[in-house]
Parts: sequence; C-alpha cells; structure tokens
Amino acid sequence: MAFMLMCLAVLQGQTHSSMINRNLKQVNQQMNIVRTGGEAYALEDVEGSPYLNNEFKNSLVSMKNGDTLSDAQLRFNIFMGNFEFRKQGTIYQLINGTDIREIEHQGRSFVYTPYHAASGKRYESFLIRLVEGPCNIYKRPRVQFKGPQPAQTSFHNPKPPRFEKEDPLYFIRFSDQETPREIESLRRRRFLDHFGERADKLKEYIKEQDIDLKEEEGLIRFIRYYNEHYGNSPGQAQ
Repeated sequence: MAFMLMCLAVLQGQTHSSMINRNLKQVNQQMNIVRTGGEAYALEDVEGSPYLNNEFKNSLVSMKNGDTLSDAQLRFNIFMGNFEFRKQGTIYQLINGTDIREIEHQGRSFVYTPYHAASGKRYESFLIRLVEGPCNIYKRPRVQFKGPQPAQTSFHNPKPPRFEKEDPLYFIRFSDQETPREIESLRRRRFLDHFGERADKLKEYIKEQDIDLKEEEGLIRFIRYYNEHYGNSPGQAQ
C-alpha cells in the first residue's frame, strides 16, 4: 500500500525577491505519515528516520540563473526525495528543483534531474552525483515506511510504524545521453554491457585491480578510470 509524507502547513503567500526564496514553501515542523487508507502517524511515534541526517547542515545552493546561497541550513528527506531548509527558525520545503543547478550538502553533490527507472518509467528527483565526466554515476538513497504490525504470536511483540533503510539505487549517464538510467545489475558481465565494444578491455582492468562493482568505492574507482582512459575517445557506449 502506498504511503506519502505530508506536510501540515500550507504556502504562506509571501513574495520573495530571489530565485531561491521563490522556490521555498513554509511548513510546520510537525509532520505526519499519511496512508492512503487515511491513517496518520506522528513522526515522533515512528521508529527510524526519513532523513539522510536528522540535523540541518550548512550547504551551498547554486541556482541555474547564477544565484547562490552559502551556509544554507538544509537536511535531505530521503523518503520524499527533497530538501528541507531552515531559515531564522522556520522550516521550508523546496517546491521546484528544476531551477537548482546543484546543492552541495554533507560533502555530496545533489542534482535535480529526470531519470529512467528500470521499468522504463520517467521520474524527477534529487540524485547524488558520485562521478562527473564523460560517464556520470548517480545514487538515490532509499528508505521504506512500514505501518504497525500486530504480534504474530503471544511470544512476539507488536511492531510500531517505522522507517527502514534500503539499498540505494545507482544510475548511469553518458555525455551523449539526456537522462540517467537505472543500473539494473552491478554484476560484472551485465554492467559492462553499458560499455559496448570496450567491455572486454574494461573487464581485464576490473580483474587485474580486483574491483568489486557492488561496492560503491569500487564502482566510483572504475568509472573514474573509464573517464580518464576512454571517456574522450570514440567508441560504442550504451
């Protein structure tokens, strides 16, 4: 059953002068988890967290029109795929990521981009850009909300509503492609299908360097090698 995170406040109707402020919506600090069946759970009653980090962290927001905001107090809501912004004690939510070029947050580069899921469906959200170059790699952290579960037997305790972390999704985009596409498998053979006629040579490098593509560090290392040695040369990448 689908769930969504709902903010309890509404747009305040204030006029802001900068592009950044025009993309903010004021929200109450209290937020509820709302199920399609109508049941709601106060966030404080839900175990786990929908955030990358519960604390607001200094971040740099760069807009496509050249505006920047340094030392912005942001936190990333993984469940919503969106940022919350704290300004003078008031919390806002970003409402239009398309105007944002990049957000540097907790040592990571977030970009708002359309992408294609493994199903072929097109979505838009913030992704973490892990590698930039002729071949780009992105990451989407994930959490899942699970409603309360009754005790299965008299020997078990009931489970409260909770957020549970899931494995992230990774996406790939070559410089001649418009949008990132979900990497369906990080198994070596299937992953190298993305690189066309270069797959055999790249396979040798992975073996020689004992790179595990299923580890994020190994994936980043491999893509950086590809960009340095093959990214600017002609060839077939898929």
